[in-house]
Amino acid sequence: MSSDFCIICADPLEFCAFGACGHKETCSKCVVRLRTVLKNTKCVVCQQPQPKVFVTRFAGDYTRSLGAAEFEHLEATTLKNCQLKEAQAHFDDARHCEELKGLCSFAHPLAGSFSSLKALKQELKRRHNAEFCSICLEGRKVFVGEQVVYTKQQLLRHMKQGDDDGPMARAVGFKGHPLCNYCNTRFYGENEQFEHMTRVHEECFICKRRNPHKHVYFEDYAALERHFKDEHHICQNQECLDKKFVVFSTEQELKTHVVREHGGSMTKAEKKLALALETGFTTRDGRTLAGSGPRGGSRSSVAN
Repeated sequence: MSSDFCIICADPLEFCAFGACGHKETCSKCVVRLRTVLKNTKCVVCQQPQPKVFVTRFAGDYTRSLGAAEFEHLEATTLKNCQLKEAQAHFDDARHCEELKGLCSFAHPLAGSFSSLKALKQELKRRHNAEFCSICLEGRKVFVGEQVVYTKQQLLRHMKQGDDDGPMARAVGFKGHPLCNYCNTRFYGENEQFEHMTRVHEECFICKRRNPHKHVYFEDYAALERHFKDEHHICQNQECLDKKFVVFSTEQELKTHVVREHGGSMTKAEKKLALALETGFTTRDGRTLAGSGPRGGSRSSVAN
């Protein structure tokens, strides 16, 4: 038995839209939004691409159905001119077709319908001294008419703290658009901010290895290199400085690298000294004895 509610928005199903697969569990508005705003033509239920969809009034088990062959000739099956080309959606109800065409246009309840987004923005500014959030306009995947408009003061609060009411206030965890302090740029959400930080800025791989769940970024490699020099053990050889990221977590690792990569002019004794491991021993009476041993060797002592 069919559900009477859309499986995406949970609103009662008045009109549904379905492809050749025949799944009618999604409302026409959500299907058109998926196909036009998110550019996703897959059926929500079976995840199979649907080149065309048919939009009809939902009537439970009595909802009109079409065979696979009829989907190949939807233009002949549905009303003339009742189609939404950008969604490849075909209708058998002219009024509902016009309603969804309006949603896909540059229209807003506070301003009316316009031929371009620029014209719509100008009218919102002129009539209400209000504007869209440019970040939401790009990142919030809804129709233009579903976007929130803000006064200048409201927009500033929206950016930094979030909204007091409306759909963005109901969005789980939205406390404003996160900021990259280095670029002074805000992003739609933490995922977009994270992608920017990892792509544009630098992260210390040694610190990351020690604490995988902590994210600390540096503006550029020059800042990261200063961190390497202050907190870790960077190879000062010019060839390695030019290569970048030749840095080690311990002094002994650096010494081993220097011997292996730059030890051509070192004597055998110098190499042996560089590779010697610093060791320490504790006697039974609590005294500590310092010493060193060859790398890879072992040494133990128990004093009486």
